[in-house]
Amino acid sequence: MAIVPQQTAQLAVFKTKPLGEDGFFVLGWQQFIQSLVTAQQTSPKAYSVTNAQRLALFASNLTLGSIAFETDTSHVLTWNGKVWVQLV
Repeated sequence: MAIVPQQTAQLAVFKTKPLGEDGFFVLGWQQFIQSLVTAQQTSPKAYSVTNAQRLALFASNLTLGSIAFETDTSHVLTWNGKVWVQLV
């Protein structure tokens, strides 16, 4: 398996000291940590809620593919970006 230049740059961050002379994270590490936070914020979420709680979730806070298990109905639903779709 070949390593492309972008992967090499990403791997290089682990070869650097995380903290600079000033005691703060160096730029490569700052960018790496920020990319992890961004990935976590934009990934689908899982909820265990009642039907009323699920309906109260704000669509603007939901990410595509999020899943909800309704504890009062035992339904499993997924968010398709516009509406909840019942899976089970």
